[in-house]
Amino acid sequence: MNYVDEQYLNIARDILENGTVKQTRAGEVIGVFDRTVRFDLKKGLPLLTTKKVFTKGIIHELLWFLSGDTNIKYLIDNNVNIWTDDAYRYYNELVNKQRNIVSENKPPRDFYIMEPIEPVSKEEFVEKVKKQDKELIVLNKNHYIMSFIPNSYCMDYTYGDLGPVYGQQWRGKEMCSSNRFCTGKIDQVKTIIDKLKNNPDDRRMICNAYNPTDINSDYGVALPPCHVMWQVYSREVSHNEKLNWYNQTHPGEEIDACESPVLDKLGVPKRELSLMWVQRSVDFCAGAPFNITSYSILLYILAQITNHIPGEVIGHFEDTHIYTNHIDGIKEQMTRKGSDIIPQLKFTRELTDIDDLKFDDFIITDYYPDPVIKYALNVG
Repeated sequence: MNYVDEQYLNIARDILENGTVKQTRAGEVIGVFDRTVRFDLKKGLPLLTTKKVFTKGIIHELLWFLSGDTNIKYLIDNNVNIWTDDAYRYYNELVNKQRNIVSENKPPRDFYIMEPIEPVSKEEFVEKVKKQDKELIVLNKNHYIMSFIPNSYCMDYTYGDLGPVYGQQWRGKEMCSSNRFCTGKIDQVKTIIDKLKNNPDDRRMICNAYNPTDINSDYGVALPPCHVMWQVYSREVSHNEKLNWYNQTHPGEEIDACESPVLDKLGVPKRELSLMWVQRSVDFCAGAPFNITSYSILLYILAQITNHIPGEVIGHFEDTHIYTNHIDGIKEQMTRKGSDIIPQLKFTRELTDIDDLKFDDFIITDYYPDPVIKYALNVG
């Protein structure tokens, strides 16, 4: 078994043996607090092989985050439905809120009157997402009672909106339904890239996804971020480290020894980049395998754009839990050996711009996983 699967399954075993049973919003779990994983990307892409992982979904979701988007249309258009249940639940929460406010708070005569919205089925919802249909939804009963003009107390909800989730927080783009409820306007990702290029020893290269103002606004979010922040760290590398990296990434062109100017001419990076992320909540069976690989791919992207050698990726898992309806699956996974070979990530071209990434830029090779184990997404 490779060290990626070994680390992952050791934590799974720890949860089952030492965890506490709790009743949660989305079902019963057994969990522990504060566990850590650490992977060296020079060895390859951390990707579980004791079960087949949905790599297409991982890449599309990451590109969706990095685009600044907060509507699931892009994901649905690419047959990635990992956010669909949360989006539909969020839609129903907004509709129920609207119905309650309109039904219970009738404004005086001469005020604008809004009728309660009739919720649609999940199938109709998905079709409306594809067409990007819109709906006016009441957010605040005081706005509703006091306003003459509908748009002053309603928001333009586009089917598939999630509120200001990861994309909005990471990139600061005003892409959610109503700009009034999007407070994050700083492009944290571009700020980090600029610092890596111009001031790589900066100690504030942090991207924060947890914004209490947005989470607790009238609009809210479909799901408060589980992975709440990430930070990168750049360091200078030695001549031998540069030489080893070149030989590893240029098979058939290995160099025994050479002077630094030669390596500089070959474009060998002078620095190494590592990334650490923190998760407040971790669905260890359905979510953690995604998160581990997603942040690893993010590190590869940032390293190439800023001319760094990819270093370590470290994940801090806080409330780390296994849903009880996943226990049979994880016990099956723990009996497997997986592959001794660690997969590799390759780019089909040189990446230079965070806003110019495409799914076809990524190729995962040497991936020989065991069969799929289906873990249901528990959505409360």
